[in-house]
Amino acid sequence: MFITALSSVTNIPQNLYKLLLEDKDFWPFWFKDADYSCLALLPSWLLIQHQNQLILLTRETNLSYKKEIVNSDFLDYLKQHFANSTCPQYPITKGFNGGLVGWLSYPSTSQHHEINFPSFCFGFYDCFIQTDEHGISLLYASSEDLTNTILYKKKSSHLSGFSLLSSFKQLMSEEEYQQAFTQVHNYLLSGDCYQVNLAQAFKADCQGVASCAFERLLALSNPPYAAYSHTPFGEILSLSPELFLQFCEDSSVLTRPIKGTRPRKQNPVEDQAQFDDLQNHPKDRAENLMIVDLLRNDLAKHAEIGSVKVPKLFKVESFPQVHHLISDISCQLKTGSHPLDLLFDAFPGGSITGAPKKRAMEIIDELENCQRAIYCGSMGYLSVTGRGQWNITIRTLLKVKDSLYAWAGGGIVADSVCESEYQECFNKIGAILQLLEDEFLAD
Repeated sequence: MFITALSSVTNIPQNLYKLLLEDKDFWPFWFKDADYSCLALLPSWLLIQHQNQLILLTRETNLSYKKEIVNSDFLDYLKQHFANSTCPQYPITKGFNGGLVGWLSYPSTSQHHEINFPSFCFGFYDCFIQTDEHGISLLYASSEDLTNTILYKKKSSHLSGFSLLSSFKQLMSEEEYQQAFTQVHNYLLSGDCYQVNLAQAFKADCQGVASCAFERLLALSNPPYAAYSHTPFGEILSLSPELFLQFCEDSSVLTRPIKGTRPRKQNPVEDQAQFDDLQNHPKDRAENLMIVDLLRNDLAKHAEIGSVKVPKLFKVESFPQVHHLISDISCQLKTGSHPLDLLFDAFPGGSITGAPKKRAMEIIDELENCQRAIYCGSMGYLSVTGRGQWNITIRTLLKVKDSLYAWAGGGIVADSVCESEYQECFNKIGAILQLLEDEFLAD
């Protein structure tokens, strides 16, 4: 094992940290975990589900991978490959210390505006840079070869730029949203479902590598579960405020669904009024409770009997642009269940589908006119020690070739008002899109 001090992230010679983020050949995957951030690099293998093929990439040399098509169930093969992989025992007591890192796309069957992006991508990373709350970064690598490859990067590269070539355009017009809302409302009133999360997509033309845009967006919102991935398939820029699943070494599990939103106000009195309204509004509390019950059921499938608890219900938490209503649900993972079993069985998170989940997802596929792709999926890690963290990829953008996509949505219930739900989409995503247009739109 080799540990190399890289000093402060801001003082790395020739912007090494940024150079590594920009290079898809390193398969960089960055994520936040409490007071720490981690940049995972150069996975020893990757398992990718793309266009109905299961692909295994195995690292042969530091920057080249051997490709193999696998005929197996994704989850079974992933668990087996993970169990057979080894990692040095790094002296790390918090966050990631080697293991699986990856994403799951939302499982859409819609044929509307298809986006060519993998369903799943998981890599085994035994090489990463971890940065603490003081800005000290350490490179952990399983071989001297990997260390040298990473440190040599600063001698052979230069930073590229990023720009938008067009403003963001709605892929669903206001009239189309109203029609979809009306259809959801009809399903709700007929008793077909209780809640449906209806989203709309936005798209802009762009060029370059978007890691510098992600850096600016982090400064805007400082989200607790942010993540970034740069691969040959595209870039994911996730500014997520929502935890899907957190795994601890004692087999405890936590999920924190968000359901209920109010925009922030500059005036402190008005802002407090927004906070209080969200805290006490019966509609938002009812929506949140529906999803709490759904997730209690999802956790129970892999929980020790009697261990599913709700330690926090209806807590308002404030973010730079919005207030959110959040609840905590916890459990103990039962003997014989793997964290990946729970991850895949509970996926996608109930807070971004509706209830009952299966019927809500069918309605989403019917009415939304753009595939969600990574939106409302999940990004995260599972260490070899059992620690893990997976977000819900809301407030998330996806760059595929020269297109940059963004989405926003909200839960529709029987007493929802179309105009309010439509505006909520912009409350959630508006500041993100505005910053990108203000700072990166080409003249």
